[in-house]
Amino acid sequence: MIELQDLSFSYGPTVPVLRHVNFSMDNGHCAAILGNNGVGKSSLLKCIVRILKPQSGHVLIDRTDVFSLSTEEAAKKIAYVAQNAHSSDLSVFDTVLLGRRPYIRWDATDRDKKIVVELLERLGLKHLILRSLSQLSGGEAQKVLLARALAQEPKLLLLDEPTSNLDPRNQHEVMQLIREIAQKEKICVLTVLHDLNLAIRYCDRFLLLKDHTVYASGGLDCMTPETIEQVYGMHVHRIETMGIPVIVPFPDVVPATGAQEGG
Repeated sequence: MIELQDLSFSYGPTVPVLRHVNFSMDNGHCAAILGNNGVGKSSLLKCIVRILKPQSGHVLIDRTDVFSLSTEEAAKKIAYVAQNAHSSDLSVFDTVLLGRRPYIRWDATDRDKKIVVELLERLGLKHLILRSLSQLSGGEAQKVLLARALAQEPKLLLLDEPTSNLDPRNQHEVMQLIREIAQKEKICVLTVLHDLNLAIRYCDRFLLLKDHTVYASGGLDCMTPETIEQVYGMHVHRIETMGIPVIVPFPDVVPATGAQEGG
């Protein structure tokens, strides 16, 4: 379980980025962090993973404050895949093996290597095991970075725009994989997304930010047209087709107060 308690962060005294953010979710769920550009979504992930230090508030994983953990302990609990992660000339195997660093003392053990191979098999990447990461397609490289994060055996997986620069097929494949990971591994997944339809199709929890704070949070029931319109300043309808919820945007229509769902 992850809990964000009254989390605030700013760049100096005059540039607030996050204000009094509260949110919680249980293991086995995938949450989308949503909101306009510049509202603090990526900064929120960086505060959770301790790249940035909040001015106030707490980040708890299973009731333990992450800022009380050693670097090694934190790496065993939190895995982070940054936006536009740089490619490298490391092989796919060695890239994923890097995820085992918190557990390796002198050299990688047979268990470490077995975990890497099993992850590559599970993600359909074993045929690429000796290829350089820089030689892979965007979708393949994204899966390798996911595998590296999973090799940490984290309690919390943080993803910053994992579908950016991917074609539609790979976007859905990666999001299906992320949802499956959350459910099967019983971990918390927090992912920043811009595509509302990917979010409502593959995530079951939502954190919507506006004016650097939480505007709404919860399950699918909080993703109403009214809420989305207030957060994004854009008129939308929410419909369902073949059992799949769909957000239909109308960017040229001024949002109307009291808009009805699907209307």
